[in-house]
Amino acid sequence: MAYKVFIHSSSKDIDIVRDLANRLELAGIEAHWANESARSDKTIRATNKALMDADENFFILTNESVDNPNLMILLGEDVSLRRRVTPVVVGLETSQVPSLIKSLKYIKYADLNRYIVDLATRTRAA
Repeated sequence: MAYKVFIHSSSKDIDIVRDLANRLELAGIEAHWANESARSDKTIRATNKALMDADENFFILTNESVDNPNLMILLGEDVSLRRRVTPVVVGLETSQVPSLIKSLKYIKYADLNRYIVDLATRTRAA
């Protein structure tokens, strides 16, 4: 059974989401995200199922999303539910990273390939 991740982001960061999803899928990891343009009942149900089935949740944090209260609420919920959360910081200086994110193990976008290789290795060994 494939390892599954769900990617949370601002709608403005869709190019980053697609890049991350592509990299994950090339490593054999199933990647899902909410498609804001497709809001039928069927896609909403599929998105909710992917969210519930996810083994890990990625949160894309950029200048566009770092102050997004909805994204921070989702992140806080996942942390409180003890779900595996991986913030991905893109283009932010350390001083711009919120304290909640600093308290988690976050990765910088430049280190993404290394994290994905480690993740793929870890999930194959499980």
